[in-house]
Amino acid sequence: MASSSVRGTNEVHALLSEMRKPPKEQDPARLGMLRSRVILDEMFQFVGLLDMDGNLLDCNQTVLDAADIERDAVIDKPVWDTHWWDVSEQTRQDLQNAVQRAGEGELVRYDVKVRVDPRGHLRWIDFSCKPIHDADGNVVLLLPEGRDIHEQKLFEQELEEKNEQLQELDRLKSQMFANVSHELRTPLALILGSTENLTTHDMPPEDLEEVETIRRNALQLRGRVDDLLDIARLEAGRVEITYQHADLANLFRRTASNFEVIAHDNNITLTVNTPETLPAEFDPDKINRILTNLLSNAIKFTPENGIIRAKLEHDDNADEAKIIIADSGPGIPPGMRDAVFERFRQIEESSTRRSEGTGLGLAITKELTTLHHGTIGIQDAPEGGALFWVQLPLKAPKGTNVDTIEPHDGSGTSPAIEAAEAELTNTPTTPPDHKPHTPGQPTVLVVEDNDEMRNHIAQLLSDEFNIVTATDGEDGLEKAMAAPPDLVLTDIMMPRMSGDELVHRLRQQPHLSTVPIVLLTAKADTDLRVDLLESGAQDFVLKPFSRAELKARVRNLVHVKQASDQLRRELDSQTHDLTDLTAEVTERIDDLENALETAKQAI
Repeated sequence: MASSSVRGTNEVHALLSEMRKPPKEQDPARLGMLRSRVILDEMFQFVGLLDMDGNLLDCNQTVLDAADIERDAVIDKPVWDTHWWDVSEQTRQDLQNAVQRAGEGELVRYDVKVRVDPRGHLRWIDFSCKPIHDADGNVVLLLPEGRDIHEQKLFEQELEEKNEQLQELDRLKSQMFANVSHELRTPLALILGSTENLTTHDMPPEDLEEVETIRRNALQLRGRVDDLLDIARLEAGRVEITYQHADLANLFRRTASNFEVIAHDNNITLTVNTPETLPAEFDPDKINRILTNLLSNAIKFTPENGIIRAKLEHDDNADEAKIIIADSGPGIPPGMRDAVFERFRQIEESSTRRSEGTGLGLAITKELTTLHHGTIGIQDAPEGGALFWVQLPLKAPKGTNVDTIEPHDGSGTSPAIEAAEAELTNTPTTPPDHKPHTPGQPTVLVVEDNDEMRNHIAQLLSDEFNIVTATDGEDGLEKAMAAPPDLVLTDIMMPRMSGDELVHRLRQQPHLSTVPIVLLTAKADTDLRVDLLESGAQDFVLKPFSRAELKARVRNLVHVKQASDQLRRELDSQTHDLTDLTAEVTERIDDLENALETAKQAI
């Protein structure tokens, strides 16, 4: 688009010539006209002037330059017959309607494609038609104006297309999650059914403990699968609220009671405070899920000897109830309080995070709250941690069908509660490193923050190796420094110090520089593996792993280290023997030289 023209340049020259004249010779009227014309012609916008019939009385040079036409070709002609609007009959009709509305005193503005390109290409402009009034308030002229917004429109269209693509990808992702989750539920049902059958048979305590481990972890996995299914259903809009008349206070107490034993086992004080009764209209299953997610989240992040306060409040003058779950954990930074409700978002996303999970629980909680026409938020808790609150209406929306039959609310057998119990219940077992060590047997240091996984690995290796266990990287480093093992088997994602940091720290210690390190990981991250192998790790084992493969890898690396240590000892011994021989020969040479000197003197 041209910014000036021959016509515009001539007007500029005329203005400069008038300004160079002595003040007494300047024509104020001509000077003002020239200034206004230069301003008008040099404007970036397209500007014109119409009479009440829509005829073009004048326009700035920018319009003429952009369309590559002469002024005489358009002046005193209907503006919709000009080259700019020769796009379609609809374009001309819309302009005629705009001129008519402006003539009635309305400011009209809309986006339209016009021919403002010398080659006849269409470009988007932001067009407006403004009425100009006389002293009596009558519309006497019209001021059309256009701003080139073509690039902006193209960007908006591209952005809209990308948003549509993202929405389609989200839909496909949710569909994939739903399909995969459905496929997982069948084998999980068989696993859980088989473990229940096994527990009815007499078996040794150690076998029963392994069956319970299978059951507990299958319940956790089912919980993860249910989360994925729920997210897929919520995203697809297939989750409906089934309102029923029920006692919200009773549901609150029954749900919270499922967590009392878990809190006690984790040395956490859980207090529950509700009205004696609180009749309301809500979906008991969905509210049970909300409470379960919030309570399990609080227990997960509350430290030992901490406090959790669960409270249900109701103002007699309001048709709302407020759920409060407050804890004495680390809290949530203000900048993260909106993000924690996003799907797959976790506060601790590094390899040193202290808790496991998919990052879906709070996202599901917010979605279910919104479906109930409620609100959810986070603030600082008086106990020092995070306080989650949920505000819920006590009445269903008008016109909603409400079941009059009291449901079985708050049942402790819901899948969400079973999954939470499986994840949060402590399972103390005696690790193999408490067994007496066998003299001469190589030692393996197992560093893993998950209790069951740590004990499982230790038990697996204890028949061939002396076992020492550590709960995280810091604990593992301290134990390796105190008593160098023959091999370190460590997880990567652990609290306080991650496995990759442990590798770097171990390799900085001269007396640990030759200890082989095997890393356990659930991530098939090639770049991470290459980086850690270059940093000093000897091998990787992906979870889930084969018992035989893990034992073989550990056994081979320990044998290599033992052979290397033996070779080093033999070399040290040979070096020592060679040193003694060299000293003896040197001494013999000295004696011989002394004898020769004595013989010379005797002669």
